[in-house]
Amino acid sequence: MAIGELIPWRWDDCARRVRARVPARSAFHKSTAGWLLAGTLLFSAAALHAAEPTGDQLFAAHCASCHGADGEGGGPAASTIKIAPPNLRTLAKRNGGQFPRDAVESYIDGRKDVEAHRDRLMPVWGDFLQMPSDKDAQESVRRRIAALADFIERLQYR
Repeated sequence: MAIGELIPWRWDDCARRVRARVPARSAFHKSTAGWLLAGTLLFSAAALHAAEPTGDQLFAAHCASCHGADGEGGGPAASTIKIAPPNLRTLAKRNGGQFPRDAVESYIDGRKDVEAHRDRLMPVWGDFLQMPSDKDAQESVRRRIAALADFIERLQYR
């Protein structure tokens, strides 16, 4: 006896019945696929953007141990340093009311020796802020330093 005789229906008949019940390209399927694709793209873009640390995250991870979470210089490691970390919240006040962005970014970076800063007690963050996944390391470091400077500027007493 052949297998076709044992099975009272044929596969192509079954497939034809299923196709007749559910149109392959119905409006529902098209709109659902579109929404799923859009959601996936938005989620992917958000995940890529979320991978870049914000200024407050960078400050908490790299600066707060010395400068304190509030930027006033009272972090847990401050007592172990020869010279007390400065109060970052008074930078604009000490500079005639203007936030010295260029000087702050240059000092955070630290890769260029600045004579006015004398002995450098703070780490050279320009080297530490690079990540292995950076395609353009210099641009990525510049963005992270700018994010830190933005955060420090928001800390200023007004």
